[in-house]
Amino acid sequence: MPDDIPSLPERLLILADAFTRHNDALAGLYPIRTTSSAVLHPHVLAVQTLARSTLTAFDSVKSQPLYRSADVCDTQVRLRQLAFLTTAAADHLIDAGDIIDAARAENPDSDDPYHSYLHALMDAGAQIQMARDLTALAPETAALLAETLAAELHRQGRETPWLTAAQHTFLSPAQHGALRAIAQGQVTVSETAGKQYASSRDGRLPITTIRALESKDLLKRQDRPNSPGEQRLHLTAAGRQTLAAAATQPRPQPTALGTRPAPKPARATAIAARPSRH
Repeated sequence: MPDDIPSLPERLLILADAFTRHNDALAGLYPIRTTSSAVLHPHVLAVQTLARSTLTAFDSVKSQPLYRSADVCDTQVRLRQLAFLTTAAADHLIDAGDIIDAARAENPDSDDPYHSYLHALMDAGAQIQMARDLTALAPETAALLAETLAAELHRQGRETPWLTAAQHTFLSPAQHGALRAIAQGQVTVSETAGKQYASSRDGRLPITTIRALESKDLLKRQDRPNSPGEQRLHLTAAGRQTLAAAATQPRPQPTALGTRPAPKPARATAIAARPSRH
């Protein structure tokens, strides 16, 4: 495989990133500010493209000359499920556009409160929210499948070009955890009183960890749509290769801060049973 063509695990990480970008763009949609379905049209096209890309990934996994282990079979099933959910998300956005167009066309002063202008926009909002929900976990799903597939390719002795590309990149456990969270679309950076903070779904991350990954050219920042002052973190090509390589290594188990290893149990001492006296 040429160096400039992403491997299959890297393509799944690219897919995860595309879902993250779509979810960020969708988060700022409000029907009451939407004048027509034309505003939703680019989002519909984007999510339909994601559905096709997911099916392409499914076909790529299916065509791999791999032993059909449980992990390989589960990867195929989850990709097919993800494609189904993504297609359904597109349908909900289309329905929202139809509702908005009908609401703009009818008389807002209708005597029927259910079909009133505001109620129609609320219905459209429910459709948009459903579309958000259906792809909300897509970045996490695709990123975890990328790691699973990278480990499986390595275990079965298949071509793993990312190992050579990332063999000189060392990650601490904290950096590895941050890189995984970024791949799953969970990390943003914001600034308060001149100080930057990195946040993930599970809480704050040390900004020093983010800067260390940046110094290794493993991630990049991008302003998050509709969220002034907030940046989304994305993996670079080197970051994707490094994460795929890390998935083939035994994962260290972090020790909780302020805890000590449990003491070893004392060696049992054999005690001879004394005969009972009668």
